Amino acid sequence: MATNDNDFPRYSEMGNLQGAMSILLQGNAAGSVRRTDRADQISADSSAMWSIAMTSPTVMAAHGMKVASEMGSGRSRVEANSPAGSQTTGG
Repeated sequence: MATNDNDFPRYSEMGNLQGAMSILLQGNAAGSVRRTDRADQISADSSAMWSIAMTSPTVMAAHGMKVASEMGSGRSRVEANSPAGSQTTGG
């Protein structure tokens, strides 16, 4: 098949297109690897944070455990510590 001078721009453009697509595909693949690595890191970090949170209670969790342990005393802490609550009634 004979080529003439008019075919050169078409072949040149195809070469440029293939080069550009190759660069874009390489960038996309590299970005995908970075996103996957970052997602794996975030997953590992959240698992570690959850494990630490389960072994070290927060102030509110500690308060909840204290309230639960005082249940069944018949009186609340406020009632027991009030001046009226500390008086015994004679009978």
